[in-house]
Amino acid sequence: MFRTSYSRGRQRFLELRDAKLDKKGFVVLNKNQIKLIENTSLLSLGEKIELLLLSLGNKLTTELFTKIRYVNFESKKIEEPSKKDIAQLEEILKQLPFAYYKDSLPNKKNRLVGKHQNFTWFQVSINEATSEFMEKYPNELTEFEEGVLYGFPLSAIRAFSGLIKATSADLTPASYYLAGVCSKDFLKDEQEYYQKWWNKLRNLSPKIIKQAEKRFHEQNKTIESR
Repeated sequence: MFRTSYSRGRQRFLELRDAKLDKKGFVVLNKNQIKLIENTSLLSLGEKIELLLLSLGNKLTTELFTKIRYVNFESKKIEEPSKKDIAQLEEILKQLPFAYYKDSLPNKKNRLVGKHQNFTWFQVSINEATSEFMEKYPNELTEFEEGVLYGFPLSAIRAFSGLIKATSADLTPASYYLAGVCSKDFLKDEQEYYQKWWNKLRNLSPKIIKQAEKRFHEQNKTIESR
């Protein structure tokens, strides 16, 4: 820890530590807000889970983008995001207790469709301090910082960073939706960690978790039948 004060990032550390910004660690969603997340067609199932994890404090930030469609204007070679989709998604966010801002990567190639897009998303965070951190320092994040921001257990972050041996998780609904790279030596602890948060998600929204588990089992049956 003695290196922190004299290394890269000192200024941002001081700014954020002393900033007079909201720094709550979790938010309590009311029944209407939970129903809004459950019932909207503007979010993917994965994004709904991400927002619930955000409210619980597992994650500090996440991105919403999968339902944004892109328009190909004849006069332009680059596709633009649908203004209607952007406006509707922002209307959802205005009704939720999260800090957010719209961001974009110009002229990014979408490998799935082979076209260039002005790729746009909403960066959604648990509080103002995290939102400002993401907006001011997006290109300075290390894999360690990203792991913490996105709610992965410490041993998994170490494995992803190449400091300890990595492995993949046994597939369960919890690990399928929540896990990334896992560590070989601490896999059992990580599985328990993801299951703990999965149980918390179930308590918050049984509807979303039921949908997620149904989709997981359907996909597994499809793979097994091949």
